[in-house]
Amino acid sequence: MLSEFELKRVEKLHREAGIEVVDKMDPTIPVVEKMYSQLPIHSLRHTHAVILLESGAQMKYIQERLGHGSMAITADVYSHISDRLNKETIDEFEKYVSRFLK
Repeated sequence: MLSEFELKRVEKLHREAGIEVVDKMDPTIPVVEKMYSQLPIHSLRHTHAVILLESGAQMKYIQERLGHGSMAITADVYSHISDRLNKETIDEFEKYVSRFLK
């Protein structure tokens, strides 16, 4: 469960992004509260790390941002997560190798 501070911060971020923050059926209940009341904060941390990886952030940067003791921990947990990362890596490899096969 998110704290009151965390809920207000997430609501603010949603508002700034133009995302609806109240339920149209019951405007007294913020959508954010409904969405995140059952979501552990660690899930948000994990999602953040995966998005960083997919955006091209270096593993060392992610390790420091998450406070892991070593880059190996970060790599073990997050490097296998994204199919998109795998596809992009394979595409880059194929592009590289094709230079030698011409």
